[in-house]
Amino acid sequence: MVAHLHSYPLLCQWWGLLYGMREVCYRGCGLPRIVRCKQLFNEELSRLGIIGGFRSSMYQVLDLAKGPLDYLSWRRAVSRDVVDSIDGFVAVSNFVKRVHEALLPVEGKPIEVVYNPVTYPLKYVGGTELKERHEENLIVYASGSNPVKGPHLALQALELLLNEGVDAKLAMFGCEGSWVEEYARKLGIEKSVTFMKKVSLDNLYKFILAANVVVMPSIVPESFGRIPVEANRLGVVAVVTNRGGLPETIVHGETGYVVNLYPEDIAEGLLSALRDARGVIKDIREKSLKAINPQISVDKLLSFLAKF
Repeated sequence: MVAHLHSYPLLCQWWGLLYGMREVCYRGCGLPRIVRCKQLFNEELSRLGIIGGFRSSMYQVLDLAKGPLDYLSWRRAVSRDVVDSIDGFVAVSNFVKRVHEALLPVEGKPIEVVYNPVTYPLKYVGGTELKERHEENLIVYASGSNPVKGPHLALQALELLLNEGVDAKLAMFGCEGSWVEEYARKLGIEKSVTFMKKVSLDNLYKFILAANVVVMPSIVPESFGRIPVEANRLGVVAVVTNRGGLPETIVHGETGYVVNLYPEDIAEGLLSALRDARGVIKDIREKSLKAINPQISVDKLLSFLAKF
């Protein structure tokens, strides 16, 4: 049996490997830790206005009981026998490999890093016929309304750009009718944001093709980060936070920018990306294909499986 490690179900009972919306969880889980993790998460939801203060307080009390129950249920599902039954692991990034080696009793079992090939967007850019941008300073966020994806950080970064006189527009997919809209209104920047429902990949790619930059300001440690690579395949630069496997998928200064998890740094990366968007689109695509090469991924996977 070979396990494909594209998330963290063997390490984290809610799969996020994120401690209380604050830091990457490198220590492993435990009964007291999961309770505090859930409480901090609810505190952050209240701060962002996703839930009210009373509801947050009620949840924090309930977490005293629900946290241990969730943890014990997870531990029964992911027992030592489950790990022992796995003969090898395929990780989608070096980060995923390192964190599983640190927290799992892998006991010398083979672990191979095989990046996701990300080939589907290539059908939308036939040969070298790449479209030029037709809307100035358009930023696309396509990670939905889940707060661990950092939509509020994208909005805060946009606010900073607007305050600096940058005439930028932000399109947010998967955020229509969510708390993200209210958060934008609180910041007073809703007129510079277009909130959209989740769309098909075909329509998303067409929108990205018209954009100047794609932003993925994740708080959660992304195991790989598909959207920025898809943007690069379409000749569009990406700005990502330095969480999880994201720094491995973007070539800093060439196919995008890897920044710290602060609105100021995200805004600076976006400003640099908006300037770079006027450059040669073809170069971004070629550099991305060199960094995340589909053929190399296929060859490595087949070679790894052949060992068994």
